Amino acid sequence: MQLKYDEIIPLTFDYMFKRVFILNKELLKKFIISVLKLDINPNLASITIENCELPKSTKREYRKTVDILVTINNNMSIDIEINSSRFEDIKYRNTLYLEKIMTNKIESGLDNKGMFNYYFYQLNLNIHKFKENIGEKRFKITDEETNEPLIENFKIVYKSLDYYYNLYYNSNKQIDDDVIWLSIINAKNSKELEEMTSLVMNNKERNKFIKDIKDASKDKFILSEWEAEKMANLVKYTSIENATNDGKEQGIIEGKEQGIIEGKEQGFIEGKEKNTLDIIKKMLENNIDYDTISNITGKSINDIKKIENHKD
Repeated sequence: MQLKYDEIIPLTFDYMFKRVFILNKELLKKFIISVLKLDINPNLASITIENCELPKSTKREYRKTVDILVTINNNMSIDIEINSSRFEDIKYRNTLYLEKIMTNKIESGLDNKGMFNYYFYQLNLNIHKFKENIGEKRFKITDEETNEPLIENFKIVYKSLDYYYNLYYNSNKQIDDDVIWLSIINAKNSKELEEMTSLVMNNKERNKFIKDIKDASKDKFILSEWEAEKMANLVKYTSIENATNDGKEQGIIEGKEQGIIEGKEQGFIEGKEKNTLDIIKKMLENNIDYDTISNITGKSINDIKKIENHKD
């Protein structure tokens, strides 16, 4: 697969986000400080990218890694997550991630006194398109009776990337840096990247950042994973749409959150032949190669060619 001219794989794809920002740690630091509105001078702050592996809680837990886990100034852990599901659907899971990070820090030697001066953040960059005008949500642990915070330094921050991207293009006033940074994550092509990055980066930073994005967009592994995720989403939403129309695909509806990506979409696996036909036709319309269609649907290449050549 090759991208069209000026097209890039957006940083909303977690492999891209991780790859590009690991190669640009100083920009990652500026991004975090700006988006979380931390009272820290980025030029004086230190940043360390930690091991992103987390222990599993259950055998069924999918993806035991975080997208990026960093430490700033040796007193702040920040877990950055790219999510395509509604935040409400993954809030519990991501809260557990943050708790694991805190537990790991305690087990590595952080005492009670140190905990008082240490900060734990989870930054959720959500690409789900909401109907309502939601930009940011912040969550913290509070006492149920008094509603007072139990842990002042344990916070979850949700950011709707779609909201900030629209704000970037529709704001009638000067755009704040956090809006620009969050719009960069949602940039669709090189032209957008060049415009947005020029507002928050110097020329040297900007040239390297854009080059790293273009290089990563040509990486065969990332391209393959991105294409597979797009097709998985196409399969999932096509299946769900068909299930909604005929009311007979309950297995898909009940299993949709696990999805094709987890390989646990039992409703799809046992689904109707009509669903598979519709999916294959949509893939063919999108010029997806036979091998990819075969891998996703389980159909042989000969069967796929017969479907392609069949005239209704």
